[in-house]
Amino acid sequence: MNQNKIKPATETLIIISEILHLRPIEMSDAKSIARYADNINVWKNLTDLFPHPYTLSDAVTFINAQKEFYPKRNFSIVYLSEPIGVIGISINEKTLYETIEIGYWIGEPFWNKGIGTAVIKKFTSYCFDTFKNTSAIKATVFNENIASARALEKAGFKKIKNGFGKLTKNGELKDISEFKIFRQITK
Repeated sequence: MNQNKIKPATETLIIISEILHLRPIEMSDAKSIARYADNINVWKNLTDLFPHPYTLSDAVTFINAQKEFYPKRNFSIVYLSEPIGVIGISINEKTLYETIEIGYWIGEPFWNKGIGTAVIKKFTSYCFDTFKNTSAIKATVFNENIASARALEKAGFKKIKNGFGKLTKNGELKDISEFKIFRQITK
């Protein structure tokens, strides 16, 4: 299948519960995404690629960039019919999808409700089902982001490298750890 063929966003809906699901990002999500992304506490847990302040224009630019990908790579996290965050992957095309990287954020009012763990679990299954050449999914987390590390562990990820490097965040070097989950091979 052509990995970049454009398909309608409605083709992929990932149900987690009656009140929580993932769906490809739509332009109608822009206001909600901008509202929850424009939060200093969300921003400080993400790389400097994530802007602050986060504007409606930033949301529109991000959403427009997602249209070219099929299968879908980035999804709105929808809770009680409202987009409250985003989860997605980046793929290094040179490695033929062997390892893909997951990234996510959830609006602060929805932290500590188990949403992150549920979303990560379901999205990980989607990734392994969709990207057949993928043998592992990794996530990189700032060491101080204990809640995100815990959500990954609860979703089945294992810490592979603790404090294996540093990333610059707002001009400051921060320690990071890498988590991975491997495809389960059945015989």
